[in-house]
This record gives sequence, structure tokens and C-alpha cells, in this order.
Amino acid sequence: MGVRITTDGHPTVDRLARQLAAHGIPAEATDIYKGRNRVVRLDTDGETVNIKQFRIPHAINRLIYGNLRRSKARRAYENAGRLLALGLPTPAPLAYVEHREGLRFGLSYFVSEQLEGYEDIRRIAESEHRTAIVDAVGRLMADLHRAHIFMKDFSQGNVLWRADARGHIELSLVDINRMAFGVHSTRRLMKNFRTVADDPALLAEIAQAYARASGMPPEEALRRAQRARRLYLLKRRLKKLLK
Repeated sequence: MGVRITTDGHPTVDRLARQLAAHGIPAEATDIYKGRNRVVRLDTDGETVNIKQFRIPHAINRLIYGNLRRSKARRAYENAGRLLALGLPTPAPLAYVEHREGLRFGLSYFVSEQLEGYEDIRRIAESEHRTAIVDAVGRLMADLHRAHIFMKDFSQGNVLWRADARGHIELSLVDINRMAFGVHSTRRLMKNFRTVADDPALLAEIAQAYARASGMPPEEALRRAQRARRLYLLKRRLKKLLK
């Protein structure tokens, strides 16, 4: 079995990466999410880190990730570095670990900074900070688009927020392994509106915030946002019918 380890060079992270490579997630880690993938928080040597374990891909992808394509863990690590270099918010990347069995890809891990005090934007409609959060989300999407970045999973669960002591809203992006850089197609970039809000009124507010931040005419931003959401829902219905 082959193992690839890349870290930020910190001794604590180096030790953790070697432990992940040899034994997997430590038993003392606390689960944050457990489903197709697993996400945990871990206190180690006085530091708290976030570990995402990506499941073993299906048979074809085991060969693709092992030989032709970067793994999800590696993409998350490298994408985080690129975002931070551009001044865009995401937890600091610390390490990634990949397992291979010959030409076949196995488990992989992405280790990053653990954010404290953040929550996702699923319930911002009920928040006392609703207006400020909406403005921040619109600005962040506009910042991504100005940098020609398309984040495929720009969804409610992957945009985190918190309010600082002055009530200023801070955002952070997670689950960033699926991103495209150098995207100049406005139509593609506006697909970010597909899953950022379920409620039509909230979607319209975010579209208007995006228009203010990007300079796009408000009517055009709203039309494009609604179209992206409509096509997404149509695609979901068709998939359900085909099943």
C-alpha cells in the first residue's frame, strides 16, 4: 500500500498526518458529520483541527483518482491555499493524506483549521443578522466571480457565518474540493445561485446584494438567479422521475 502525505510543515500536523496514514482517524475525535464522508474535530497537542475523511471511490474512480485526476483531499488542500492567497475566506489548510493500493485509490483525508462559533446559512431567514448576512453572502459571491472562480458547491451548508463582537459578519467557505478557476462565463458563474437559498424571497435578497457588490444591473441579477434556481429544480425533478 502506498501513502502520500503533504503538510504545512508544522510538527503537530506532521505527527497527525502520519497517524492518519497509519491508523486512520483517532478514536478520541468528535464526529461533526457522518455520512458518505466523515468530518470530525480533534484536539491534538493543544490545537483543534478539522479532519475530513473522503470515502473510497467506486471502482472506476479508484483508477481515475489514482492515476489521472487529483484526489478530493488534495484539491481541497490546494484550493484552500489559492483562495487564501486571493484574500477569500476558508479554513487554513494543514495537510492531506492519500492511500493507494497499487494503481487503485483508497481513503483520503483533508486536515484544516477548525472554525469556532460559525454556523451555516440555512437558517439566516430567522436570524437577527439576516440583512447583514445576506449582504455578506452577495459580496462573497461577487468576489469569487471577480476572481473568475466557480464553486460548484456554493450551497447553504457550505457557507458559514458568525458575527464578531461589533456585529460584523464574517464568512468562510467549506467543502471546496469542487472548484474551477479561470471561469469567465457569466452564465456558469451565476449557477452559484442554484442552492444558496430555498426561499424565493431570500434568493431575491441575495441576488440584489450580489448586484450591489458586482455592479450587475439588479434586474439582470435577479433574472439570472431565478433562472439558475429554476433549472436546478427542474433537473432534480427529472432525475427523480427517471429513478
